[in-house]
Amino acid sequence: MVITKKEGEYVPVDPNFRPLPKFGHFSELDPEYAKLRPMLNSMMEGLWQPETSLEDFRKAWLNSPPAPEGCPVEGKDVLTETRMIPTRDGAEIEIKLYTAKNKRPGSALVVRYHGGGWVVGGHCTEHSENLMIADWTNSVVVSVDYRQAPEYKFPYAANDCFDALKWCGKNAASLGADASKIILNGSSAGGNLASVVAIMARDEGFQGIVAQILTFPVMCHPKFFPREAYEMGSYQQNSNDSVVTAARMEWFWDMYLPEPTADWRSSPLLAQSLKNLPPALIIAAG
Repeated sequence: MVITKKEGEYVPVDPNFRPLPKFGHFSELDPEYAKLRPMLNSMMEGLWQPETSLEDFRKAWLNSPPAPEGCPVEGKDVLTETRMIPTRDGAEIEIKLYTAKNKRPGSALVVRYHGGGWVVGGHCTEHSENLMIADWTNSVVVSVDYRQAPEYKFPYAANDCFDALKWCGKNAASLGADASKIILNGSSAGGNLASVVAIMARDEGFQGIVAQILTFPVMCHPKFFPREAYEMGSYQQNSNDSVVTAARMEWFWDMYLPEPTADWRSSPLLAQSLKNLPPALIIAAG
């Protein structure tokens, strides 16, 4: 059963909270989004029901969003292929390769980690983005289907993602990519994993990563967020967001990290040092 939280545990909602000065404006409701919000609320409420099984919950998130106009077509513009690759514990995980049909030499290698709260999602979650990146940027895209919680709790996903990076580095030439031009990319929980992998790679001396692209990444467990150093208002400002409320975000955390610990491998913002990491483009929603 999908057990949902009704209220936040780590960041209780304060009814008197006011948006904070530095980033509070990101929570202002866009008029176009406001028109869609009732539909999104209805869709999400239908998914987040206590009687919904985890299997059905996951299936609901495996439907690829409609491709935007002008998106490259799989099989026509971009060739795809799935492979199984090994991990450190002897298990295998699936990757999906996206290569432009008219790819030119010297392609960058974009290693992508999908979002989904470490619990749901797969290659299809960001399928259109994978197609566009491969076709429009002359890159080889590798989508990593890491193992998911709650069956595989922290640190399985982080380890799988780093193992996939190392495999990609060793096999870049056979994929038609340049091992010295690797970009780590992920959204939401995938952004968390991309950031963690960048730190792991630095600490182990892995070479070739030239950039990180982190789209609304989850950078820290709310229980351990260093409020004395950074402004934190999102769990208050967006506590009733349509897609992921604050309580639902905590549910994802609980699936991945049932016994919260202040570990940079789950909360990269807590790393002892962020020096000597590849340049990062961080894209915030708002």
